[in-house]
Amino acid sequence: LGHIFYRASYLPWYWRQSGGSIWGIVTVGRACAQVAGLFGAGEVEAFSQTEMDETVQAALYSHAPDVFIPHQDRPYVVNLHRALYMKCIPLEKIYCCGVFGLPADTVPYKPSCLRPYGDLERIPRGRSVIISPYAKSVTALPDSVWRQIVRSYSEEGYQCFTNVAGEEEPLPDTLPISPGIPEMQSAVERAGTFIGIRSGICDVLRESACRKVALYPDYNYCDTKWKAIDMYRLEGWENIVVKDGFRWEKN
Repeated sequence: LGHIFYRASYLPWYWRQSGGSIWGIVTVGRACAQVAGLFGAGEVEAFSQTEMDETVQAALYSHAPDVFIPHQDRPYVVNLHRALYMKCIPLEKIYCCGVFGLPADTVPYKPSCLRPYGDLERIPRGRSVIISPYAKSVTALPDSVWRQIVRSYSEEGYQCFTNVAGEEEPLPDTLPISPGIPEMQSAVERAGTFIGIRSGICDVLRESACRKVALYPDYNYCDTKWKAIDMYRLEGWENIVVKDGFRWEKN
């Protein structure tokens, strides 16, 4: 989700710079399509992974002039990722400068197609915390981390929710909540606090007006010397690395 968010937030600048217009955007899966749709830039289609692989191969084979493949680490776009062995370049800047060729100070577009969560009234305003412990492409954090957070907030009278999708289970002593991608911002702003493992949903929520905490597993980005927090740090957030012996402290 985070990669799609970066791409969609800089894509309008790219098209303005190139003098073109956006006919449509293709992503893998419905959730990614929803993220791309946050920016209102053209029609969005959700493909399966197989369909996407075949489409990319066809575009490359035919040298399709009206197809742009904004991928951060494939040779058909940019080899900027090789520079990471010498210098830390945050992933967002790899997209901004390396993939789209934009100046480093380009201000990304903000989501414009948001909508309110349909069940906002069940969230106590300003006295709730929405916790997002699950991510498909990030190393999971120990259960003890989430138990500490839930216990801390519950003892202070907060209502704790777990953001879940599909067959994911809510954390013990929390209620499940499943806003759609365009609804998430309204939900966390009503709650007052969002705490999540650093994943793409954090990018989707980066403009939210609430307390925002991103928890980073202590791992290196690919085979570089840079930690996840070096590559994915979010401005305006509390960015916390979870190491052995981690203790949650609610400020």
